[in-house]
Amino acid sequence: LLLAGSLYQNRAEWNWLKAENALVRKEFPTAYVEAKKGLALSPDHSKLQALFAETVMHQLSVDSTGAILLLNDAERALRKAIAAAPRDRTPYIRLGEVLLRQGRYREVIEVAAKAGELSPNHAYPYDLQGQAHEAMGDLQKAVECYEAALRRAPLKATRERWNSVRARLTAPPRSP
Repeated sequence: LLLAGSLYQNRAEWNWLKAENALVRKEFPTAYVEAKKGLALSPDHSKLQALFAETVMHQLSVDSTGAILLLNDAERALRKAIAAAPRDRTPYIRLGEVLLRQGRYREVIEVAAKAGELSPNHAYPYDLQGQAHEAMGDLQKAVECYEAALRRAPLKATRERWNSVRARLTAPPRSP
């Protein structure tokens, strides 16, 4: 890392490298700060924008203080990343995660669908759509999305969501 620092000193790539390294070590506040510094140096750096959003999501999992501001920062960074690299699925997926946390389910479905178009064999866009449909109460559509995700990759979390929604669909109606 020190050798890399001498090559990248005072450049956005150096901050990206430090943020990436901090993220691997689960030092989320450090990763967030380094990604934000890098974006100050290079606001159009699409990899930094996506990494910044990822650090926000990790930071929120640890400490939800200031969640609205952090999510808004992440959303702005991801929209810039999408504008800079519209053929990269990662910013679309990360934006879907941010929008899901914000309760903006219809938008989640739209950006996840775009990620699915860019990478049709990737499971996570379909999983994200399933989560949004489930949150909106459209359980049948959620099951369909989860099944599409599971056909692409047998992810444990997706299978658990699929099982949960299927159980709710087949449960007998409750008495008033």
